[in-house]
Amino acid sequence: MQIAAELRRRRAEITASHGFVPLTEEIPAPKDEPRVVNPGPPPSDAITLFDGKDLSQWRGAKPNEPAKWKIADGYMEVNGTGAISTKREFGDCQLHLDGCDLKR
Repeated sequence: MQIAAELRRRRAEITASHGFVPLTEEIPAPKDEPRVVNPGPPPSDAITLFDGKDLSQWRGAKPNEPAKWKIADGYMEVNGTGAISTKREFGDCQLHLDGCDLKR
């Protein structure tokens, strides 16, 4: 019992001094659902890298190799075929990501 109490005390000290929760701690669910935000259309100069239909803007890990991730229902899914990267190279940029939580 003393060891468990000491571990809890040390975790509390680490959290207080560093401002983060150790990975071993369970993160509580939010009290309220986050509000849904409609970001509107992308800026006129935006480059759409994934439109939910294909990986035409992406390539596989090797040059000239097509990206082979699974595309279904408007999302791309890692499927063990290796890494992908964009065909274009980018320097400093503003990145806009849309995501979803697939409750399984």
